[in-house]
Amino acid sequence: MNVQAGLPAMDECVVEAENAASVLDCVMFYVLSSTPEIGLDIGLAEVKCKQFKFILLGLRLFVFCVVFELNCFECRAQVI
Repeated sequence: MNVQAGLPAMDECVVEAENAASVLDCVMFYVLSSTPEIGLDIGLAEVKCKQFKFILLGLRLFVFCVVFELNCFECRAQVI
């Protein structure tokens, strides 16, 4: 089915995933391969990592505003 859709064969997808330059390409090729669960694990880990970075950024902004006694909208939204 992969070949009919113009995609690499399932075996080739594993090789492409291992050599992918970006996480998105890696996930895409693993999902198309015979081991899609690896792609899902990598993709979920990447999303969780980005969520954690976003939460840390919001926490830093909140701490900065508290330390410097700023009353910014973003900080009040974080607390609510």
